[in-house]
Amino acid sequence: MLKFKKINYDEVDFLKNMKLRQADIDELRAGTGMNDAWSALKYSVENSTEWTEVCYDEDTNEIITVFGLAKIDDGYGEPIGVPWMTASPSLNYHRKVLMRYSRKVIKEMLEEFSLLANYVDSRNELHIHWLKFMGFEFNGRDVIVNGVPFKYFYKRRE
Repeated sequence: MLKFKKINYDEVDFLKNMKLRQADIDELRAGTGMNDAWSALKYSVENSTEWTEVCYDEDTNEIITVFGLAKIDDGYGEPIGVPWMTASPSLNYHRKVLMRYSRKVIKEMLEEFSLLANYVDSRNELHIHWLKFMGFEFNGRDVIVNGVPFKYFYKRRE
């Protein structure tokens, strides 16, 4: 059975044994410029100013996903929510539950922020598909980060 738990930076060692999908390792490395995926994941949790949540299998203690939300200022005094997520290969076995839960979490994020936005590694096809399914849009404001193309995505409160 899957469980969801919010964690703070003091609990980050809980994630140390997480097995990540190769696409997520590549994205973490490219997005942070760090070669070590564990350091990059710790960096992501540390910079999640709003919260970080873990989804894990209660029977095996395997971590399935880690996702978080940071807050940045748009330069005009309006806060923007910056969502992120990494996953294990076991994500494929829990898609329905995670899709349902994701809708709930995104709705909560949009109650707090009128705009959610971030960049996703253009090679991470699974996450791009998930973002589109969740109603995020892509507008071509792509950037190159450490030599890797990243796609800009966003979702506005309705």
